[in-house]
Amino acid sequence: MKKMVFLTFISLLNIPLFSQRKEITGIITSDTLFIKDVHIVNLNTNLGTISNNKGIFTITVQQNDILLLSHLNYKNKKIIITDTLNNNFKLKVKLIENVAQLKGFTLQKNLSIFYNNKQLKNDKESIVNAKTLKLPYAKLYKKPNTEIVKLPPGGVLSIANLVNTLNGSKKRKKIVEKLAKKDRELQKIRNYFTDAFFTTDLKILKEHINPFLNFCLKKNIITIFKRGETIKITKILIQESKLFLRKNKY
Repeated sequence: MKKMVFLTFISLLNIPLFSQRKEITGIITSDTLFIKDVHIVNLNTNLGTISNNKGIFTITVQQNDILLLSHLNYKNKKIIITDTLNNNFKLKVKLIENVAQLKGFTLQKNLSIFYNNKQLKNDKESIVNAKTLKLPYAKLYKKPNTEIVKLPPGGVLSIANLVNTLNGSKKRKKIVEKLAKKDRELQKIRNYFTDAFFTTDLKILKEHINPFLNFCLKKNIITIFKRGETIKITKILIQESKLFLRKNKY
């Protein structure tokens, strides 16, 4: 009977030791800033809470409980509740910002948008253009240049030959190239004698010099000029100028 009374007394003494939990308040800061949305978990009871906009939280603890504080932007921290709990106890916690250290890098000179990095894998999947993006105009292609001939200012051109060429067959391109070459040779003859020779000596108007040279082609003036027979070609031009003026009534 005495043993039962003694055990009951001991049990009553131990009740407050195991049920001595109290609600405490804490504040969480980083330097001078209050941290909100910090998760505070009592690892002994698996109960937790979250700090408010002013970094304040409230949680129930007892001596030797361990609190885990975690936040995405700060390092985790554990706090052991000591025997300093009293009615005016307020927990103050400072968290350290979680800074990620990046690897060092070196700045290089600016590269053109057309720079081709040879280290990159050259495969079709890495090509970005209208076709790979499946744009509606992806199948369009650049129209080839079908312009017949380009002449410099003052160049000599046979209109009759040009019209015949336009109405010609599949050999148009070769014919036009031949005409262009002939016009360049006629231009050399004109430059050799100068415009003053044609306008003063031959009485050919300046705007009619090119048609006149084409008129003289039948006398094989290009071949004669290439052979360097300047006296002969001068005589031909003088003779043909009279016929040209009479025929065209200039």
